[in-house]
Amino acid sequence: MNQQERLLQRTREVLQQQAENIPADVARKLQQGRNRALMELTSSAPSQSPFYHKGLAVALLMLVVGAGVWFALLQADRSVFSPDDIHMAQDQSLSPEEIELLENLEFYRWLAQQKQHG
Repeated sequence: MNQQERLLQRTREVLQQQAENIPADVARKLQQGRNRALMELTSSAPSQSPFYHKGLAVALLMLVVGAGVWFALLQADRSVFSPDDIHMAQDQSLSPEEIELLENLEFYRWLAQQKQHG
């Protein structure tokens, strides 16, 4: 198993652990949001704006939030990234799915740090 596969496995394990520990009220809200989204997809009424506008807005929001979390992590704790992660990112090009997994992992690490400090 190479370094990239180990990182993916470790990321999956951490994300699975965090998903299992989501508070009930958060899980309920996520399920309600999912149900609303599914109802919108299946409804026959046309939306008021083209779908790509909503998608673009969501993508932009995710980019802004991701950048904010990224910079907060870098300023709050310089040890968030291990040297191995940084070298791997420099030595290998990562697929979008792997980048997303890394971003999610860093977000969950940040949440865990906030929970420990709060």
